[in-house]
Amino acid sequence: MRLSTHVAPLVWGVFLFVVFSLSAPVAQAQAPAWQRAFALDPNQASNGNVRVESSAVDASGNVFVVGGFSGTVTIGSFVLTTGSSYGQNGFVAKWSPVTQSFLWVQQVGKSGEGAKVTTIAVNEDRVYIVGQFESMTLQVGTTTLTNARGEYADLFFAKITDAGSSSSIVWAQRAGGPDSELPLGIAVQGFNIYVTGAFLGQSGMYGSTSLSSAGRFDAFVTKLTDTGSNGNFVWAQRIGSNESEAAYSVVVQGSSVFISGIFLSQAVQFGSTTLLNSTQGPTPVSDGFVAKLTDAGSTASFVWALKIGGGEGDGIYTAALNGSDLYVGGAFAGPTISIGNTVLTNANTSGTSQDGFITKLTDTGSGPIVGWAQALGGQATDAVWALKVNGSDVYAAGNFTTTTAAPTAAFGPYTLMGAGAPICL
Repeated sequence: MRLSTHVAPLVWGVFLFVVFSLSAPVAQAQAPAWQRAFALDPNQASNGNVRVESSAVDASGNVFVVGGFSGTVTIGSFVLTTGSSYGQNGFVAKWSPVTQSFLWVQQVGKSGEGAKVTTIAVNEDRVYIVGQFESMTLQVGTTTLTNARGEYADLFFAKITDAGSSSSIVWAQRAGGPDSELPLGIAVQGFNIYVTGAFLGQSGMYGSTSLSSAGRFDAFVTKLTDTGSNGNFVWAQRIGSNESEAAYSVVVQGSSVFISGIFLSQAVQFGSTTLLNSTQGPTPVSDGFVAKLTDAGSTASFVWALKIGGGEGDGIYTAALNGSDLYVGGAFAGPTISIGNTVLTNANTSGTSQDGFITKLTDTGSGPIVGWAQALGGQATDAVWALKVNGSDVYAAGNFTTTTAAPTAAFGPYTLMGAGAPICL
């Protein structure tokens, strides 16, 4: 579930991958060469279904993928089964570029508990995963987790030790209350794990901290510490008011924790900072937010918060850090949007679809300075869902859609051609 669908239906079409170079332009870039492409499970059409939710890469170039599957699926030489074509279990798989094969696969759940792994982070030989499950219990390695209610999604957190060609699940924890929780973002620094998402309902437990949503979905950010044999919740914060909020991403540097997402409430408090929604009428429309917390060890407090939005259905879905520079990406639906001193113009000036955007912020410690901003996309719906920074290059990935009447989307001087009418999910 993506909470952005509360305000503007997200139409998925062609997946995109672009790079903004912040250094001097190169006269002619060499076209990249594909190295390998393969189906995760070539037989899934007849035996089962598998869906990848997220991925990560370690320092050696090994690729880790996570997601959910139903029925019986084959990932490399590993066969996973839920015992049913209806229920879903989660999985984690490691692929080696050296052997060109999957080295190990871990299954989360045993018999279709309505579970999936949604996000992953890797730090040396430690692999941390976060997901959700709907059954009364979930088997994660040797640990049995109990849902607060059943039929509604609770969160699970787990640590896997990667031994190279094998792996083991070390610990697992659950969080949540009697209603639904959605894990959306993860970041790891040393032995600290930071997770963001959204939750609904009363008395959701994050260790000894109880969070209750003020209205519909509220956003959350929580910190766990990996003690080796266990994962302990340290603190948790909620963000929300009378409507729905969600935190899609989290990035960490030192004691600075940056979260970003969307808010639909008319006013949302971030510590001493109040962000006002661009629309104050009876129909909620989303704005994007980015906020900084200081992690004091056992507690955390908000330092600043910034709104990006124009009242037409906007959101921030991803962020990346490079020193004091914070890059955020998302989508805006209005004919224009003002980000700092830059006004971005939607390719569809009627305001009936979203364009993607990327903007650079500089953290001064006590507040942000807005740098440049770029819009990207075409006449139909587009969005930026992932950002990575390498030196002066910013890599962006997301989606764009096209129609027969408007078959292209623009990314700076580059134009991509779509396949025609969009596919709605």
